[in-house]
This record gives sequence, structure tokens and C-alpha cells, in this order.
Amino acid sequence: MVARLRLNFSKGGSSADLAAEMDRCFTSEEIAKRALTAQGRRAMFREAGVLLEMADYAERNGGAEIAPLVARLRSHALAIRMGTLKKRAGPR
Repeated sequence: MVARLRLNFSKGGSSADLAAEMDRCFTSEEIAKRALTAQGRRAMFREAGVLLEMADYAERNGGAEIAPLVARLRSHALAIRMGTLKKRAGPR
């Protein structure tokens, strides 16, 4: 699933290295820059779909202790999808 995010992360690193790279790619500033273009918004919409799949997987395979994390992940992913759809639809 992470590979479907289509990010250029280094291969063969540890999970901690991957998490650190993802943190650098998904700063508020980087997200704001991506949201300015139609191509960036399309990518964000697609990536949010992958996040929803990750949430589904975690919910199926994780315990009750991860439920709050899964709920936040799902909430953020849905907010991204709704925001990009609203932006595409334009002002009403």
C-alpha cells in the first residue's frame, strides 16, 4: 500500500526511516503547495484513497488499542477527499 502512494522514498530503509521521510513529505507547507495545482489535488485524492485502505487493513488486523488511530486516519483521509472534490467542483 505504501508503494501505491507513488513517493520516491529510499529503498531498503527501516520503518523508522520511512516514517521520517513521510513526515518530511507531508508537512503543512508541502501539502499547501500541492493543493494549489489540479495535478497535486488529484494525487492527494488518490493518496487519500490509499490511506482509507490502510485504515481498513489496520481495523481488520489490529486490536482495540489502535481504534483511535484508525479513526483519525480515516477522518483525515475523508477530509482530504472531500476537500479536493469541493475544490474541483468550484464555488457554488
